[in-house]
Amino acid sequence: MKKVQFAAAIATLAISASTAALAQDSGLFVSVGAGRPSTPIINALPTGWTSDQSDIAFGIKGGYSFSKYFGVEVGYQDFGDVSLNKPTGSVTGSSTIHGTGWMMGGYASYPVASDVDVLARAGWYEWSIRQTSRFTSGANTQVDTFKETGTDMYFGLGASWKLSTSMAVGLNWTRFKAPTNTGIFGATNLVDVSLMHRF
Repeated sequence: MKKVQFAAAIATLAISASTAALAQDSGLFVSVGAGRPSTPIINALPTGWTSDQSDIAFGIKGGYSFSKYFGVEVGYQDFGDVSLNKPTGSVTGSSTIHGTGWMMGGYASYPVASDVDVLARAGWYEWSIRQTSRFTSGANTQVDTFKETGTDMYFGLGASWKLSTSMAVGLNWTRFKAPTNTGIFGATNLVDVSLMHRF
C-alpha cells in the first residue's frame, strides 16, 4: 500500500513539474526594440543630392507563445526618417521620408542552450510612407506632401538570452520587403536589440 501511495505521489509531482514547465514556455508576452535600419536607394540620386539614413528605428510587439517552439506576434514598427538634401545650386531642396508599419505574423524558436534560443519569424506588414519635400528658388518656396500605403511581407532571424523566467534580451535581423510602387528604395534591413517580458 505504501509503495502504491509513493508511486502516486511521484506521478503527481511529475505532472505538476511538467505543467509548470509548460506554463513557463507558453503565454502572453510583450517586447520593445530599437535599432538601425538600412534602406538602399535603388535609383541614382540627381546631381547635387545626398542622403542621410542615420535615424533610429523603434518598435513594440505583443503576442502569444503556444510552446517554447511556436508563437504568434503583432506589432508596430517605426522605421525613422530618410533625409534627402540638395544644399547648393539655383534650386535647393530637402525631402524627408518617414515609414511605419503594422505587423502580424508567426515565429518558430529552438533552444540551443538552457538560456539561449534561436528563432525565425515571418509575416505581413501594412506599411505607410509619408514624404515631405521643400524646394526653394530665389524668393519662392514650394512644399509638397506625398503619402502611400500598402501591404508586403517581412521575415527575419534572431536569438534571445533569458535573463530570468520572465525577461529576455534579443538580437534580431528583419527584412521588410520594399513597397513596390515607390520605385526609390529597396528592401529595408533592420538590426535591433529588444527586451521581452513574459507574463
